[in-house]
Parts: sequence; structure tokens; C-alpha cells
Amino acid sequence: MRRFSNQLTLCLSLAALQCMQHASIGESPPEASASAVAMPPPLHGLKGEYFKSLDWTGTPVAVRIDPLLDLNWEFGMPVLGLPEAFSARWTGEVEAPFDDTYTVVVSCDDGCWLVLDGVALLDYFSEGASSSIVLTKGRHSIEVRLVSQAGYARVNVVWSSPLLPKEIIPTARLYPAR
Repeated sequence: MRRFSNQLTLCLSLAALQCMQHASIGESPPEASASAVAMPPPLHGLKGEYFKSLDWTGTPVAVRIDPLLDLNWEFGMPVLGLPEAFSARWTGEVEAPFDDTYTVVVSCDDGCWLVLDGVALLDYFSEGASSSIVLTKGRHSIEVRLVSQAGYARVNVVWSSPLLPKEIIPTARLYPAR
């Protein structure tokens, strides 16, 4: 968040500087446009799509880049316009720092699915489950799906290996789907 805030401040400062430059020479500043302060898309995180349905169908209510999968909305909604029961899907790539056997743990409320490199590792459960997979160093496709049937909503994805302590998969290791 802090990096985004600094980028926004820099963009706004540059826009203000352009206005001051025009004013100093007696010109009207150019019309403000979205492109003048547009932010580049995030480089890290997963593409999150949020649906009114429980089966990821229809047009998403919102599509955004979530920096990591350690989300807890308690009894709130992740985005405006979602009903109490909703589904969400995150897609992109995860970068393994080295060749190893990784244990991946997904915790959620109410149901989750995890697919890595096209292999379904975890399939619908309530509280959390783990699975192991051999990954080579580099990027691998990842898809995580959530169904929240009502009330409390959360999801997090943790990984570990003999060489890597248990941790939420860091933002720097996640790349959004295009």
C-alpha cells in the first residue's frame, strides 16, 4: 500500500508541477486527463475476480489485483455489490525460489480449490487442507477458488518446503493473470 501511495503522490506532484510551469509562462494548463495520472498495473499479486454466483459464472462484480492471498473480510464483503453468498477466483503465476517439494496449505470459509500447473491439489473443504507438489525454480500457473455461502469470509494460502519456512506466499512471488 505504501508504494502505491508514494506513486500516486509522485503522479499528482508531477501533474501539479506541469500546471505550475504553464502558469509561470502565462499559459492555461492542459486539460486534465486520466492518462496524465494513470497508474501502471501492479507487477505482483494475483488477478482476483469476484462473482455474485456461487459457481464463478456471469460477469464478475469486480476484477482487481490482490497483492497476496491472506484475506479476511470477517462478516464484511470484499467488494461493493456482492451478495452475502459469493464466489471468487484468483489466477496468475507463483514463482518458486528453488527446486523443491513444496507443501501448500489453503484455509478458507466455506470452500476452496487449488490448482497448480494444471494439477488439482485441493478440492472443496471447509477449514483447510494441505498438499505437496514438486516445483522447479521459476514460475508456475496457480488458480485458487473460493465459495462463501454466507457470513464469515476468508482465504489464505501458505507454503513451505524443507528449505523454506512456512509463510503466506509473498507478494513478490505472485504474478497476475493477464
